[in-house]
Amino acid sequence: MKTTDLFYNNTVPWTVKDLIFFSNILIIYMVGGGWLIKTYLPMIPLNIRYYVFILVDIFSLIICFGILNVILKKYANGWRSLLSGKDVFFTNLVPSIGIAAVTGLAMLLIDHYVSPFLFRGLLSKPVPYTFSLFIVYPIIIAPVTEEIWFRSFFYRGIKKECGLPTGLIVSTFLFVLYHYYNFSSISIIIYSIFITLYYEKNKNLYNCILIHSIINLINITGRLLLL
Repeated sequence: MKTTDLFYNNTVPWTVKDLIFFSNILIIYMVGGGWLIKTYLPMIPLNIRYYVFILVDIFSLIICFGILNVILKKYANGWRSLLSGKDVFFTNLVPSIGIAAVTGLAMLLIDHYVSPFLFRGLLSKPVPYTFSLFIVYPIIIAPVTEEIWFRSFFYRGIKKECGLPTGLIVSTFLFVLYHYYNFSSISIIIYSIFITLYYEKNKNLYNCILIHSIINLINITGRLLLL
């Protein structure tokens, strides 16, 4: 076993109890969020609906990161334990961009042709061009938070306790559940399996964040062009 692989596995101090606790928080958020979306979001004027959704989502992210902070502060390395031995800032940049472009286009076409109703759903309607829509949330906030949660925290933690196949399946299930309301399950499953295996091979969280950002940019731009 390589030194980097040893470091990659040994920097996972969190336990099964921590994983269950954090996953329960996300599930409660999804169930509660789903109820709120179905009950109250249709009552909000369409032109501000997206912004309300974003504000609620950012508030939930703050709560989730606060809980994650409580978990990680129990251990010596704290937040540093989320990084693995190969987390060099944006290595293999050109291949990563190419991979992201192909994957993003594939997901866009799947959403467009396989799940057309969801593709044209509540949050896919054209809204005014805003900085938050195209940059801050989907291109920066979402990739950073989701890759930390689902790749670094969940996948590595479950893999340490149960092995790679279980880690891949459970982290993908949680990732699909988290995106249940705004993407088709097929495209999200494809993305989660792909990015998790990519992360397993390269052990670089920064590259996963970059790929996620590019895919979101392609998806958002493509939706507006195809709607």
